[in-house]
Amino acid sequence: MQPPAPLPGNAPEAEFSATRAFAHVREIGREPHAMGTQAHANVRLYLLDQLRALKLEVQVQETTVSHRRGGSVGYVFNLIGRLKGQKPGRAGGPKAGPRKAVLMLAHYDSQPNARGAADDGSSVAAILETARALQKGPALQHDVIFLLTDGEEYGLYGAQAFVRHPWAKDVGFVMNLEARGVRGPSMTFEITSENGWAVDALAHAPYPLASSLMYEIYRILPNSTDFTVFRLAGYSGLNSAYIDGFVHYHKLTDSPQNLDWGTLQHHGSNLLALTRYVGNQSLDQTKAPDKVFFNTIGFHFVQYPLSLNWFFVGFLTVALLITVVLGVRKKVLTVGQSLAGAGLFLLMLVLILALLWPITVGVRHLLPAAFNLRVAENSPFSFAYYINGIYGSDRFLVAYSLLTVGLFGILTRLVLRWIRPFSLLMGVYLLLYVLVMLLAFRAPATTYQFMFPLLFSVLGTLVVLYWNLYQREKTTVHDSVALVAALPTLLLIPLVRLLFVTFDLQLPIVGAMLLFAIALGLLLPVGFGIERALRWRNNPTLALAALGLGLLTTVWAIRAEAPSAEQPIHSQVSYYLDADTRKAYWASSTHPTDHWNEQFFGKPTLSPFTEFYPAGQGQRLPGQRQRLINDATVLPIEAPTAEVLSDSNTATSRTLQIKLRSVRGAAGFELGLVVKDTADLQAVFLNNEPVKGNPMVMPNGQGQLIQVICNGLPLNKEMTLTVKTRPQASLQLLIYDQSMTLPASLVKVPRPADVMYEQGAGSNQTVVRKAYRF
Repeated sequence: MQPPAPLPGNAPEAEFSATRAFAHVREIGREPHAMGTQAHANVRLYLLDQLRALKLEVQVQETTVSHRRGGSVGYVFNLIGRLKGQKPGRAGGPKAGPRKAVLMLAHYDSQPNARGAADDGSSVAAILETARALQKGPALQHDVIFLLTDGEEYGLYGAQAFVRHPWAKDVGFVMNLEARGVRGPSMTFEITSENGWAVDALAHAPYPLASSLMYEIYRILPNSTDFTVFRLAGYSGLNSAYIDGFVHYHKLTDSPQNLDWGTLQHHGSNLLALTRYVGNQSLDQTKAPDKVFFNTIGFHFVQYPLSLNWFFVGFLTVALLITVVLGVRKKVLTVGQSLAGAGLFLLMLVLILALLWPITVGVRHLLPAAFNLRVAENSPFSFAYYINGIYGSDRFLVAYSLLTVGLFGILTRLVLRWIRPFSLLMGVYLLLYVLVMLLAFRAPATTYQFMFPLLFSVLGTLVVLYWNLYQREKTTVHDSVALVAALPTLLLIPLVRLLFVTFDLQLPIVGAMLLFAIALGLLLPVGFGIERALRWRNNPTLALAALGLGLLTTVWAIRAEAPSAEQPIHSQVSYYLDADTRKAYWASSTHPTDHWNEQFFGKPTLSPFTEFYPAGQGQRLPGQRQRLINDATVLPIEAPTAEVLSDSNTATSRTLQIKLRSVRGAAGFELGLVVKDTADLQAVFLNNEPVKGNPMVMPNGQGQLIQVICNGLPLNKEMTLTVKTRPQASLQLLIYDQSMTLPASLVKVPRPADVMYEQGAGSNQTVVRKAYRF
């Protein structure tokens, strides 16, 4: 499905224009702007100027906030604007009560090595353009709060900080915008529980794209967004994003030139329309009984109460029972063969997945080496590689679809040697009926996805049996009925693509092909007619052709992933300096090297890097233990300082207050608090914000290390660390300050166009370590 066409810059003032919004994207996405960096400060100042130019009530929320799961804090600069509505509130007298508000938010920080044009500059731009357009139209009843959060990429810090802000109590409805790619339609993939009111609101968007199933898919991903904070806090609202072009997600190629303007238009058109609708509704009660919702064709949006599920399930049950009885009476199937058909169809699905598994493993190993980030050592038939995204997702989707069609066709011909076609078809229905019943009890909001395709297929078969359309002389009418009955099944195909694009070549793509194979099972009545027409000498011509073409397309898709300036590989390297030992290292979590970063690894070794991170801290990936290490030139880089402000003892505790400072103006700190036993450490605070560190065991019985990360720093690059220990307990502090670039003087070969820095921390960084004892 394609997003709407972007509106030009001369569009009516009260409408959303992607052309106008893109001017903001261009400014935001000039360079990576992770929190704590100078580029981050530049983007913040630009956005602050834009909010003030819109004549909003503007505030900057500067504060320290702990991660909701512990282990770190973030120093954030949230930018907040408020547009007053017509409804009286605080200003209406003591009985008026708080003024309800609609909250829209997006984060303006980027990943360390991503320009952040799409994620999440496009959403910030959509909010700024929406704020402008709202003021060109009729005033809303409610206030609108525009929240540009900081620190989402490192831990949702800005959203957590805002829920402490006084304006958070006024919020009646939340709309978050995100991005996990650079193109594609904007999908509302998450809605809070008791969603009836929110679903009704979504229906008033000009291009709604959502389904009850999307959130179930999202729940299995290891992802969270700013919206997670508001959902857990009990707010009602919507979360929307686009996901095509995942290979650019969190990468340097997340650039303004790669952002699709139609996607930006979709993002903004829906946001503006929803704000105008919600902003004129009562926000006193935004919870209502859950609904089932989904799109049919295009942006046509269907919704109905969840309670109607059992009516449809009951109707399906009756229709299926009648069809089985009629089929038995017509002697085109038997109950025994139908049950066998269910078992054989299940076996077909298992075999298809079993055959696609080694193909996928082989494809992953044949991709350019730097596309694979090894996170665990395992057998050659495991998914031991994390794929950073593939440039040709749709090429691989076509290849896998053809392979699945070929395998399905061949297995179907084999099965039909033992049972009759109607028995196999009825077996498909029975197996899917069991699936529908399981979903009806365990995940009722997702039942529709299989229930309606199955219901229409059953009804189509019922019509064919009742009017004897299966007889040879009635082939044309039979094929027409089968095609009409198959239409709801065709609606599964967009879901297949959604799953495939979401996971690329990760393990769950076999789930996408499983869904496709199920769809092929429901399409058997149509498939029989097509296969019969194309059959040559009684061979499964169509299946064999699809299988061969699928293999050729797979080879083509692999070759098309060859690195180039348009498809750069991912390269990881960082510089580490120990200010105490005066030793420096190049290190990379990926190996082998590529044609650019090999300049840093003339005599590399593989080690867990305990000489720099003694307890294994600094690891960013599960299962990561070995790094590629090489000695580096020692540079005169100023180390971070730790100055004791106070040190006091009582009968129950020792309290140390220490000023931490990055002399060189780094972006953040990583701290290691080393004690003999974790019980020695009673509490840790950063800027008076309590933080629960991550305990790690030091080697050779040297004690325990408590890891605390500080993402982002104040403008003066200072933080106050307060540590409470047992009385007289000794403390060693390892302090690492991190900047988001390599030392330019040591990079002898400039990075070529076909190479970009690997995403995330641990890549393209300079880290300086200093140890202190107290």
